Amino acid sequence: MSQSRFAAIILAAGNGTRMKSAIPKVMHPVAGQPMIAHLLHALEPLGPAATVVVIGPQMDDVARTVAPAEIVVQDPPLGTGDAVRTALRTLEGRLAPRGGIDEVLVLYGDTPLLRGETLVRLLAEQQRAPAAILLAGMRPADPGPYGRLIPAPEGAIQRIVEGADATPEDTRFGHDVIVEPNVSFGPGVTVGEGARICSFSYFEGASIGAGARVGPFARLRPGAVLEDEVHVGNFVEVKAARLGAGAKANHLSYIGDAEVGARTNIGAGTITCNYDGFNKHRTTIGKAVFIGSNTALVAPVTIGDGAYVAAGSVVTREVPADALTIARGQQVDKEGRAAEIRERLRGKNG
Repeated sequence: MSQSRFAAIILAAGNGTRMKSAIPKVMHPVAGQPMIAHLLHALEPLGPAATVVVIGPQMDDVARTVAPAEIVVQDPPLGTGDAVRTALRTLEGRLAPRGGIDEVLVLYGDTPLLRGETLVRLLAEQQRAPAAILLAGMRPADPGPYGRLIPAPEGAIQRIVEGADATPEDTRFGHDVIVEPNVSFGPGVTVGEGARICSFSYFEGASIGAGARVGPFARLRPGAVLEDEVHVGNFVEVKAARLGAGAKANHLSYIGDAEVGARTNIGAGTITCNYDGFNKHRTTIGKAVFIGSNTALVAPVTIGDGAYVAAGSVVTREVPADALTIARGQQVDKEGRAAEIRERLRGKNG
């Protein structure tokens, strides 16, 4: 799909009631321009086949700001779903199969920090793995009042929960879950049926699949997703990462900003080096991979399916599928030197 085969719908009918302002929300200036202008600038290089902006009644200033985009007035305002339906009626005849538009991006006019690169990635992902609806989310350190995307065990989006409804009670257990003593559950945790949670573990904003075993002394931070039958053991920390079905990380490891394939084994002391001092980067590990103990994976990096990474390796570039990768210095043995060192040290301490 070429980028010109998509249309963009921008929702801009909000009155800014919660901002306690007479100015429409999308018209509030950020860095000298209305919020919606920043979004249009991000969208422009992608060359959409059509851009439709949904506004409310008496929003002539918004219409002037977004020109020459097509304008649709939602009157009366009946919510987000109705706004999208209103815009789609304008696109009738231009959508496939009768027209040439294959995909529709639905965007919010009050997202001035949304980058064009993000939109390109979203369109590319839809082309790679087509879906009826593809959602883009974020993983802020503090989700605060934002709505939550609740994933199903297989990775689809189960539902969306408004921030006001995301109380500590959205923590839910399946049947036959075993929780050992001294376990702490923060908000937004789901535990699948038959899982076992071992002592002295801490969870927040995490999803644990059916039959998983976690702990003792494990920590799952926001964005951690463990699929069915995953084992996460003692002193393992997982943050903003998905571990595929049957994956194991049993000892003393940090898995952050990562994707770990099914049946992959993460050896003791493994670290995904995700932070360069300014930005976070992701590590992608394929299916049935063996990561040896005391390995550092320097993100961004990809490990192919079925690969073996030798213990003690520092991996800084892509590992092909089914490859054996050894990224460590050579061992050097100097015979007799240990005795010499001991004698010298004895003399100094004599």
